[in-house]
Amino acid sequence: MTGGELIGRVTKRHPAASRVLRAWRELTDGGEPTLVACSGGADSSALAICLCASPQAGAGLTLAYVMHPMRPREEIEGEGERVRELAEGLGAGFVLLEIERGDGNEEGHAREARYSALAGCARDRGLRWIATGHHADDQLETLLMGLIRGSGPDGLSGVRERRVLEGRPEVLVVRAMLGVSRAEARTVCEDAGWSWCEDPTNEDRTRVRARLRAEVTPILEAIRPGVSARAARSARLIGEAAQLVASGADALLDGGESDGGALVLRREALRTIEPIVIGAAVRRGARRVAGDAGMDGLGGTQMDAIVGAIRSKSGERREFGAGGARIEVTRDAVRIEASAS
Repeated sequence: MTGGELIGRVTKRHPAASRVLRAWRELTDGGEPTLVACSGGADSSALAICLCASPQAGAGLTLAYVMHPMRPREEIEGEGERVRELAEGLGAGFVLLEIERGDGNEEGHAREARYSALAGCARDRGLRWIATGHHADDQLETLLMGLIRGSGPDGLSGVRERRVLEGRPEVLVVRAMLGVSRAEARTVCEDAGWSWCEDPTNEDRTRVRARLRAEVTPILEAIRPGVSARAARSARLIGEAAQLVASGADALLDGGESDGGALVLRREALRTIEPIVIGAAVRRGARRVAGDAGMDGLGGTQMDAIVGAIRSKSGERREFGAGGARIEVTRDAVRIEASAS
């Protein structure tokens, strides 16, 4: 395959490509050189193909493949080579990144390590944007997973169209494919004559997302065709509501008192505040005083108990442990502090 061979097979007038390009321009403040996180699968391959349908988007485009240690070496090396071939076919740049296996939650570590590697690569190349291939069906699955867990607005807002990477304010992640379905992504690849890679872990139905994808979302699509696009819109609206809740929670925290490393809120000021905002304030306060560890254990049942204690008329002292944070509710105040090590 010679460089640029795939260019022209999918033009910017292609129905899916036009939506992706329009979203990319909006999300990248008019369009700038972008690093595409490409696994070789249909979704991220379609993203790269759509962006290269436009000379503006294709200029300076780089495909990055991250080698995950959780799968057999020969599999990931083969995928990396396919992404290299795709980059050559599109006339785009290519970079191979490798991350190490972590301890504990391997999937969580791999996700953090992947974004860290991508951010470092983008910074080194002077790129501000990292594009991922998350699409409307991913958003539907994420929304369903949040419903199963009993999540609040944050968990039901799905993946964001644009977000800053924690600790990397100079790099932003954009999802220009959220208006495109999985089926449309595959059509883009087929129209370009590109054979994508299949990740065997996607067929593992012991994983909640894979089972939803195989057994639940097809039924929803049969009941209401186009359900993923509607779910993506709902997730976006819930995300906007979540931002309003977060703003209210931050205002409560900023209006509180600081006592050493603890945050102190007056219960009297909380009595007229909506429970959802109080809960968000407790969560965000726990993160402020204890980092990500402060969020451990703050599930729905625990949060309902904490918010109930705060809003009650009882003056009884209550204490709640939540991973790295401790929440104490007394007659007059709510104290949020890091747990003693």
